Amino acid sequence: MKTPIEGIGTYHLALDTGYHLDLYQTLYVLLVSRNLISLLKLDIVGISFKIGNGGFSLFKNVHLIGSGILSDGLYKLKLDYGFAEFLLIFYHNVGMKHSM
Repeated sequence: MKTPIEGIGTYHLALDTGYHLDLYQTLYVLLVSRNLISLLKLDIVGISFKIGNGGFSLFKNVHLIGSGILSDGLYKLKLDYGFAEFLLIFYHNVGMKHSM
């Protein structure tokens, strides 16, 4: 199924550990109800991960930068919830339009 991409931009993600993760060339697709992150894209920028026992951890070099839990069949990243409102505003202001 093809769906239109409303915009492409950099998504500044604030993790609950205080680390900030910039996700470059992020696609904004209005019809997708979940935010999904490609493990391949994380691997390309030097983020490693360990998955098991209903959770996961993200590492930059050997330093723990974030973690999450398995919930409803998806691994959910623990975020800094005080930052969530800013992310929503930033994401709705993506300027460039493309379609697939």
